[in-house]
This record gives sequence, structure tokens and C-alpha cells, in this order.
Amino acid sequence: MPKTGDQDLFKGKQYCFKLLKIRERSTKELCDRLKERKYPPKAINDIIAYLSDIHLLDDEKFTCNWIKWRINNGYGKHRIIAELKQKGIDDEVVAKALNEALTDYDEEACADHLAQKRVARYRGLELPIRQRRLYGYLVRKGFSQNIVFKIVHSYDNT
Repeated sequence: MPKTGDQDLFKGKQYCFKLLKIRERSTKELCDRLKERKYPPKAINDIIAYLSDIHLLDDEKFTCNWIKWRINNGYGKHRIIAELKQKGIDDEVVAKALNEALTDYDEEACADHLAQKRVARYRGLELPIRQRRLYGYLVRKGFSQNIVFKIVHSYDNT
């Protein structure tokens, strides 16, 4: 458990550096992790301010990078938005970053590509089971129901 004053700041910064070395984090994520470690609120505020001042903590940059990473890994818009909300990112920041990132992104084509790969696993199954599994898979990946229904029904005869 952390001690008081300068030692709190030093140990808290070291802990945050360790977390940021693993992957980029949002402000809320770091605050939550510091609270779990029972750091006092003043120390948490000072640590967050310090990390922001040295440009290691930037929620807008984090949001853009998170969106790019999730799109490249085949996730849909709905799942990305939910993840960012969970990470404490403001709705306006999310909307702005999504508009920029999704200009060249074809969500339906991405979902169809994932479905093509997944349908091969379901070849021997009956049609209702195959549809249910494909639907569940695509919804969990974060694609809209309209897109999912369209894609699932396009594979009815395979």
C-alpha cells in the first residue's frame, strides 16, 4: 500500500508508466487502476495531470488509435462505441474520431468477409443452427442488425 506525499506520486507514476508500456490507456482507465491501489485522490489528480502534460495521456489520440486497431481486427461500429464508453471516453470525442476513421471503411464488406471465413466452419449444420450461430457471431463483433440480417440471409443457400 502506498505511503504519503511524494512517495505516492513517485510510485503512482512508476505504476502508470508500467501500464502505459503495455498499451495505451484512457484517463479513466488509469484513474480506476490507481483507485484500486488505494492512492489518495490528490495524488491521482497530480499523476494524471503530469502524464497529460508530458503527452503520455491523451484521450483523443487514444480514441483514434483504439478505433483503428479494432477496425483492423474486424470489429463493428457498435462494439467499438461500447468499448470506448466503457473506457470513459466522451461521446463527442468518440463521434468525431469515428467520423474520421470510418470515411473509407465499408462495414458491410468487413462483416461479409468475416462471415465467409466463419461459414466454412458451419458447413455440416442445419440451416437454422447455421443462421443462429452466424448471427450471434456478427452481432458480438459489433455489426448492426440490418447488416447482420442481410449477410445471414445471403448465406441461406450455402
